Amino acid sequence: MTEQYEAEMLNLVRARVMLMRKFPCLGYMALRLDMEVSDEERVKAGVACTNGSYIKCSPALATWPQEHIMTVLAHETLHCALGHIWRRGERDRNIWDLAINYATNWVLVEQGLEMPPNADYNRGYTGQAAEQIYADLLRRAVKVSQKDVYHDPHGEPQ
Repeated sequence: MTEQYEAEMLNLVRARVMLMRKFPCLGYMALRLDMEVSDEERVKAGVACTNGSYIKCSPALATWPQEHIMTVLAHETLHCALGHIWRRGERDRNIWDLAINYATNWVLVEQGLEMPPNADYNRGYTGQAAEQIYADLLRRAVKVSQKDVYHDPHGEPQ
C-alpha cells in the first residue's frame, strides 16, 4: 500500500467513526461493510458504490470534508439496509440508481445529515419508495432528455 492510499483510507475510517458516534445504528451497519479506495470506472463515475458486501470509494472522496464523507458512507450503507441493490430487477440501471439515491437521501436529510453539493436530493420525493420514484422518473424520461432527468436534482416531480 502506498502512503497516499493509507492517508485516503484514514480519512474514510475517521468519517466512519464519526458516523458511529453521531448515528450509531447507521454506523454499526457501516462497520459490517468492507471499505476500500478504488479508481475503477464505476467508482470514478460517482464518488462511491456498494454491492452489499463492501463500499468502494473514489480517491477524490477522501479529500472531502468529514461531514460529507460521513454522509456518503451512510448513503451507501442505507442502500444495503433498504435492499436497493437486490430490488432493481429488470429496471433500467441509470434510472433506478437515481431513484434509489432520491429515496435514500431524503431519509438521511430527515435524520439530520448534511448533503454534499450536487447530491441527488429532491424534496418532492420525500416519503416515497424507490419504486414510486422510479415510475415517476420513467414517466418524466419520456417527456425530457436523459440529461435533464439525471442532472436536475432539485426539479420538482410532476
